[in-house]
Amino acid sequence: MAITIAIDGICAPNPGGQAVWAWLALVDGDTPLAQDAGELGAGPGMTSTIADYHALWHALETAQQLDWMECTIVSDNRVLVEQLNGTWEVKSPPLIALNERVMPLLLELDGTLIHVPCVPDAVRRLSRATLEAVRRRTSLPLVTVHAGERHATSHVERTEEVR
Repeated sequence: MAITIAIDGICAPNPGGQAVWAWLALVDGDTPLAQDAGELGAGPGMTSTIADYHALWHALETAQQLDWMECTIVSDNRVLVEQLNGTWEVKSPPLIALNERVMPLLLELDGTLIHVPCVPDAVRRLSRATLEAVRRRTSLPLVTVHAGERHATSHVERTEEVR
């Protein structure tokens, strides 16, 4: 079973706006397996790259819990991909801290991080729906992951056992 995880973070306006994150796991490239989304906050210090790092962090935590070894992660954020692949230096203190959280998970899972020009529409729709829900101050869209845990800023429920 080949698992691809697509991540997406939004900060509107960028920088300093409302920041949200989302991720979507797909089996064999097109069958949805799990997804999650959440809110980071708004204001100074928020950027789309920080939101993307959070999407990756949450996705990798779930992948670790479910033993999704050797998964492929795709992102349209070149800064994030090049920093985590070691091509570009991480200089921003908030990104240094996030890089230090994410890197051990990525290495443990033997994950491959790839830059793509555009993430799948499904994860983009999820991140945009999350942003709109936050802007309206309604509850976040109900999303599912197979981990069965509640994240502080998202609604998560158990759907089925995946192995």
